[in-house]
Amino acid sequence: MADQREEGIFQKLIIGSSHTVESLESLKKYCQDNEILRTLQEKHHLTIKMERLGDYNVTVISPIESISVRNTLFIILSPVFEDIFYVEQALKVPHGISKKEKNISVLKVKHEEKILWMYYGIGLQWIALLLLSGIGLILSIKSRKRIALLIESQNDLQMEQHKMEKDIKALGGDSA
Repeated sequence: MADQREEGIFQKLIIGSSHTVESLESLKKYCQDNEILRTLQEKHHLTIKMERLGDYNVTVISPIESISVRNTLFIILSPVFEDIFYVEQALKVPHGISKKEKNISVLKVKHEEKILWMYYGIGLQWIALLLLSGIGLILSIKSRKRIALLIESQNDLQMEQHKMEKDIKALGGDSA
């Protein structure tokens, strides 16, 4: 109970399955066969039932009132059932905050700030990448225009050169 009071959480352990009825039956059978699960179920009054979660039916073990019970269930059930996750159901009314909990709160806030910084840092990197690619696109268009102008002027000069060669041949052809 001390573990329960310190953590102050109620959780559900959800066994996700596309075949919920079979999952429920196999989980109940597995709990009856496994001595540790049977002891946990009796000691903590765990219930195994099927619940509707939005559009889906899921197999649920509840109430899980301590992290140690949750971890034990994870360790025992993970090899047998593929999709296992937990959901916090409700918070208990706190009786006071200890120094340990205050430190955890501060660490949680710092961690959330770090996550936000990483999120915005990644966002800034994408903005910088888009900006650089835009500049590269503009420079490439400008260089293509310059190349097109050079090709056009080269064609004009070649036409003038051919015209001059014809004129020179025409002048040379008259004197012969």
